[in-house]
Amino acid sequence: MRRYPLRHLSLRVPWHDNAWNGTVCNDPVGNMACLALKSIGPKRNDALESANRDKSLDIIPEDDRPCCVSERGFFMAPFDLTRTKKHPYVETSPETHGHFRDTIIRQPSYSADAIPFRWMRNPERWMSEKKHNEPDFRDRYNLLLDQALEPDTDSGRRAVRHSQSTNLKTTAGSTT
Repeated sequence: MRRYPLRHLSLRVPWHDNAWNGTVCNDPVGNMACLALKSIGPKRNDALESANRDKSLDIIPEDDRPCCVSERGFFMAPFDLTRTKKHPYVETSPETHGHFRDTIIRQPSYSADAIPFRWMRNPERWMSEKKHNEPDFRDRYNLLLDQALEPDTDSGRRAVRHSQSTNLKTTAGSTT
């Protein structure tokens, strides 16, 4: 496995009124910060979260957990948490991603899953032509990107996905 120098890692986490301790918020309805996040606000179930207020996530059935769990709302939990992740493109781009199955993830205590920031920003730049005599992050990190392998999604956004599994194997060791 290739080893890279350690890099700074930033994680976006939703606000929690009880120090991200692995529980549902004390006052979930009063947590207005969650309403601003598109993956939480529209999906939030105030009645269910209020009924489970301050309960530990590890005793709540997965289907009854707050939607903030998918956005790292548990990242300081003092226990392991098992959850199921569904790839977001399964429904929006079924021709290219419909075959992706749900993935069961065991999240160790005091941890969070992360997506490299560069993967979330401007995928077109990943495939843009390299400039002569100019350093390029693809060369710097020896990333193998082949535009022919990358699908066009139904949303019209260019995806950079195929190379991620190969590249993740080499970068994951740099963040541990």
